[in-house]
Amino acid sequence: MRSCKATFAPRLFQSRVNAALSFFHLLCPIPVARFTMRNLDKVAVLICSLIALASLVFIVSQGVNVPFSDEWWYSGLVRTLASGKATFNTFWVQNNEHRMAIPKLEFATLAILTGWNSKMMMFAGWIVMMGAFSFLFAQFRNILNGKNSASWLIGVTAAAAIFFSFVQYENWLWAYQFTFFFIQGCVVLGVFLLCDSRYGLGFRLLASCLLSALASISSAQGLLAWPALVGSFSLTQTSIRKRLAGILFLLIAATVIFSIYFYHLNRSPDLQLRSEQLMTKPQLPIIAFFGLIGNPLVFWVPYEHRPHRAWVVGFLLTLLFLGMLKLVARERKLATAAPWIGLGIFSLGFCAMTTYGRIGLGFTGGFLASRYTTHVTPLLVSMLALTLILTQRYPGMESRRLRTRKIFSTGFGCFILFLTILGDITAFQRTAIQKNERSFAKSILPFCLLFNPEVDGLKMGPYYPLCPLQNKSIIKIGIQPFCNQEHIRPITNCKFVDSLPGLYSTYSISRTMIPVRYLEIPDHGWLVTGKIFGASERLRDIVFIRKSGEDGFITAAPLVSRQEKGAPGKDWQVFLSDAMLPGGNAEFSLWLFDSSSNSFFKATPR
Repeated sequence: MRSCKATFAPRLFQSRVNAALSFFHLLCPIPVARFTMRNLDKVAVLICSLIALASLVFIVSQGVNVPFSDEWWYSGLVRTLASGKATFNTFWVQNNEHRMAIPKLEFATLAILTGWNSKMMMFAGWIVMMGAFSFLFAQFRNILNGKNSASWLIGVTAAAAIFFSFVQYENWLWAYQFTFFFIQGCVVLGVFLLCDSRYGLGFRLLASCLLSALASISSAQGLLAWPALVGSFSLTQTSIRKRLAGILFLLIAATVIFSIYFYHLNRSPDLQLRSEQLMTKPQLPIIAFFGLIGNPLVFWVPYEHRPHRAWVVGFLLTLLFLGMLKLVARERKLATAAPWIGLGIFSLGFCAMTTYGRIGLGFTGGFLASRYTTHVTPLLVSMLALTLILTQRYPGMESRRLRTRKIFSTGFGCFILFLTILGDITAFQRTAIQKNERSFAKSILPFCLLFNPEVDGLKMGPYYPLCPLQNKSIIKIGIQPFCNQEHIRPITNCKFVDSLPGLYSTYSISRTMIPVRYLEIPDHGWLVTGKIFGASERLRDIVFIRKSGEDGFITAAPLVSRQEKGAPGKDWQVFLSDAMLPGGNAEFSLWLFDSSSNSFFKATPR
């Protein structure tokens, strides 16, 4: 009787399941099929496509069609190329410590073709990243099997999320940062092509060397493609004789490219790690190196706390990466993992190079900046791939160990995905604020000739959101040439009217400097607030501020209507640094512009 019950129960359960499936078929005409690897592949393609499109939507929604930062110095480059007078040296001349021939050519060409449309140039970087990840996705498919399908789906989703993460918003929303994406694409394609045994060795070496050469003449970071190639190729299953010949070929090619790159290159030690820093603060480069590694995953942490969190996360990630390498080597999976290890070498090399060359920027405002997260993402992607490679069964592997690794792989993917989403939310909020600041600065570009030249380049100045580099003037160097090329028509020959009936104003200055987050960076400034009464619809909703007794405006602010019913007037506020308002003492005159008469009207103080 006991055995009969034991066999009857599973049959009864199976019959009920079949009945439920039959009922489901009646309700839903879609056939109920097993979740096969082919279906999983389609789901992964859909998810990764949505993630990639999210980054495109991010560019469309948060990008501002206006030059930014270093781009203001390239009006001359664009003009030279447009006139047909450009030479090789036009693009080869160094930019800081970099040779940026490819990005300069791309930037100037697109500026001419699009009428200097910054958003269109941002799309170029997105297209390159799409191509690079499409290639990466194909490599992820090579490590998919029926035993690790769930962890594979989470891993490839996390890889797409970190690869297209918003935390690298400085590169997404800065047209000239195409160089980061181009180098990343070249490294990804070069490493995987070199390790792909389906192609002949000669083709693989030539193709990878060409891609690495293009990356090298795009920026100093591109030089790191060469150690990534050598490191990954040395781990492949190619015969020892061919491996030695290939490594020798790569070293010779790297030597040639390095010699060309550094020929007559002037070096500036201003931002580099100095020997006295090593003597007085030996922990500084260590914290900086690991901080860069952990930065993409802790971008949601506030500025003031991020340095203390980033290096801890980076240190743990490095230990984990080294542990994965040990397991991969012990289980003889180095050939499968070779290209992924090459990506990790590239990222670690980038962190070492940036630690040495950019530690002088400081941590919160520069060193842990958004733009330095792009080249760290290949390390995280490679770690996700390595966890999947370690879930592949080898002869004699215990089922318990395999199950533990699957759980770890799934958990690690969820961990990366969760922290990336947190960083994306923070980045979106941060860029929304910066978009407002940058958009307003763009709106007052036509008035560039009417501002006091002394405030150009000062922190919290009128055009500082367009070039947040202190004491870097851009009106004469960038904005005026930009206007001369008819991208923006400057306002000239305007009249100033001392009064307009019914137009009144009030304002007040904070008694002391107060903490502010200007462009989302902690700072201090004088808060100036005020109200405009009687502004008619024909006057633009911008108040221009001038110090009494001086000619040029020092800043401007948008006018905002109060939400309360019946609240008279429009409010405005602006932060001014101590360099713009020494001691917080000044008398202002407030002006509004009427485009129909090309006139400024002074608001009478109330």
